[in-house]
Amino acid sequence: LIKQLDTSLINMNYLALIPGSEIYKDLVASGKYKEVATLEEFGKRNPLDKMEYNYSQIPDVDIKVVRAYYMWRSFTATDVPGTEKFGFAKKVITDALKSVKTGDLVSFIFSTAVAGIEFLKVFYYSHFFPAVKKKYQLR
Repeated sequence: LIKQLDTSLINMNYLALIPGSEIYKDLVASGKYKEVATLEEFGKRNPLDKMEYNYSQIPDVDIKVVRAYYMWRSFTATDVPGTEKFGFAKKVITDALKSVKTGDLVSFIFSTAVAGIEFLKVFYYSHFFPAVKKKYQLR
C-alpha cells in the first residue's frame, strides 16, 4: 500500500491501543496486553517505547526496519512539492529550535534527547538491515 502512495512524506507509527476499543478489549481478554487501571497510568505509556508485544505475524525487526526506512526517506526527501531541497528536515530542525524561545530550557533538552534517540533508532534500522530491506523490496 505504501508503495502505491504518491507522496514523499510517510509517517508510520506503532499501534497505540485505546482503552475501551474493540482491539484493546480483545487483546486484554487474550492476555496479550496488560489492562491499564487508570487514565493516569495510560497517559504514562509511551508508544515510542519498545513494543510490548507484536500483534502481527511479521518479525519485530522487520517492522522496525520498514518503519525506519520510510521515516528516513521522508526526513531526507528532496522532492517535496513546494519546498526546497531537504525542506522537511530543515522544517523539523527549525521548529525544534524555535521551541527554545517559547519553552523552558529543561523541556527543550528533554525533547531534544528523546528526538535524538528516535533519530538514531531510525538511522540504525534504516541503514543496517539490508536483508530485511531486500525482503520487502525497499531500495
